[in-house]
Amino acid sequence: MELLAPAKDMDALLCAYDAGADAVYVGLTKFSARARARNLTIEELYKASDIKKKINKKLYIALNTLIFEDEIPELIEILLHLKSAEIDGVIIQDYGVYQLMKDLDIKIPIHASTQMGTKNHIQAKFLEDLGFKRVILERQLSLDEIKSIRNHTNIELEVFVHGAMCFALSGHCFFSKMLGNRSGNRGDCAQPCRWSFRDITNNKTIRPFFMKDLSAITLLPVLKNIGINSLKIEGRLKGIEYVYKVVSIYREALDTLHKIRDVKDLEHFEKDLQNIAFTRQTGKGFFNGIFSQENIINVEQDSVGLFAGTISSIYEKTIFFKTIIPINIGDGLRILNSDDTSFKLPVKAIYKNNKKVRSADSGDYIGVPCNIKGISKNAKIYLVNHRFHYKSNIKIPTKIYIPDVREKINSFIEKYKKQYVSSYNNPVKIKLQFEPEKFYNFYGKNFVFVTPDVYESKIDFYRNISENQRIDGVFISHPSEAQIFQKKEVYGSFYLYVTNKSTGYFMKSFNIKAFSLSPDLDNANFSKIKHISPLWIVWENLPLWITRVQIGKNSIIKSLNNKKITIKGYFGFKG
Repeated sequence: MELLAPAKDMDALLCAYDAGADAVYVGLTKFSARARARNLTIEELYKASDIKKKINKKLYIALNTLIFEDEIPELIEILLHLKSAEIDGVIIQDYGVYQLMKDLDIKIPIHASTQMGTKNHIQAKFLEDLGFKRVILERQLSLDEIKSIRNHTNIELEVFVHGAMCFALSGHCFFSKMLGNRSGNRGDCAQPCRWSFRDITNNKTIRPFFMKDLSAITLLPVLKNIGINSLKIEGRLKGIEYVYKVVSIYREALDTLHKIRDVKDLEHFEKDLQNIAFTRQTGKGFFNGIFSQENIINVEQDSVGLFAGTISSIYEKTIFFKTIIPINIGDGLRILNSDDTSFKLPVKAIYKNNKKVRSADSGDYIGVPCNIKGISKNAKIYLVNHRFHYKSNIKIPTKIYIPDVREKINSFIEKYKKQYVSSYNNPVKIKLQFEPEKFYNFYGKNFVFVTPDVYESKIDFYRNISENQRIDGVFISHPSEAQIFQKKEVYGSFYLYVTNKSTGYFMKSFNIKAFSLSPDLDNANFSKIKHISPLWIVWENLPLWITRVQIGKNSIIKSLNNKKITIKGYFGFKG
């Protein structure tokens, strides 16, 4: 199994290779789902490609956001550079990128991002038939569901085994877009699932959507037996210490896997992972088929951290304690009072025996300046961030050749404008409520809305709908569903995420009569592509997310800026 590591920049990329990663995935300065990471410039892309060739590793580039129409020229330029750099794979969310690569004859292996929301074997087989080399499965799948996908397909399967978890189904979240005008589908998620909210019923502050981190190192033998091709570590916003330590531990576990006779033989690796300073509470995610609140962090915290000691006294804005682990200037501490209130404290100075020092060893009695009010004696101290110095022995090329692709861009843009022409001038507008399996009267015909939670267990249910004579048509949420409903009139919901003409052209090729455009679009880009489909759907209540986590039905909460959210339950739950 391939060990795939994250990198937010060139330093993290080198660090991941040194730690034993077989491959690294990283974004560029545009079209990355981690826009807040530094990512790579085009020059660094060529340097990274040169490095991976010399050390016999692999490099995957994440272009895993939705692409707007006015960004197509820049996307084409990047695709041409990826071709020249000879990378090993490109990770995409937008089917328009696939269509452009096909039209440009760019034969880079394509990986379907987890943002594509692949959750059943029909969707995986659809991608395989298109020519995708790999699919990164949604994180809310159980081992049994993954096994079913493996048994029905030959496409490479990649699964997340470590790192942060999303509360919503992958690629089906508008939470950040609606609450903070920052779209997760555009790489700018504000992570509102980690915010505090007000439970109106019980009048208390809660964090109902804060997921535990995933740590599945003890499941490596099971994943190997299923036939998983790549094990993915999440963390393109993490620092090099996290990348190096996590990758190193997984590398060692994989290298000793042939000796493993029992899961208990892997438990010490899990303990090593828990000792990384900035780890939140961890669990097995959804692998074991558990979709309850067991997956939610039950205390208000950002990370667990390593226990460092207990405050023995507070004097002149300085806390004093005996540390049981090394602490350095530049580290980050979390102070937890007995009433569960917590505070972050950067270590700007350390005093030992009335002298200023740069570091403290285990067993030292030290003082750390603290101006925070509300901290009590006997509060517990945790190390949550550790200053980490690392220098790779891998040499970065000082000079690299970057080909000029401008001439190719201009010629293809002209071809693009002629090929992807708008064809509708009189849009049909309909008004829908978001309800699963609800009948809609659409110009005198009965239609059903297919929600995005079509897991293996629901495939037969939808096949029965396709045979139901009372149903005339469907609104689908994934292009593969057009195959299930061949006997019906097929329309596309906004979950097809059409944000450019190339994606629209792709959808039309699967006998989808019309489709709604994505709510992610801004006004300017909506105007540029609004005539590629005659269907405009106006949603009275756009769902913020759909999730498998059972958090409670029909309740109302408020964000701390007073935005009201109604939680409504059905098969899974939606916001």
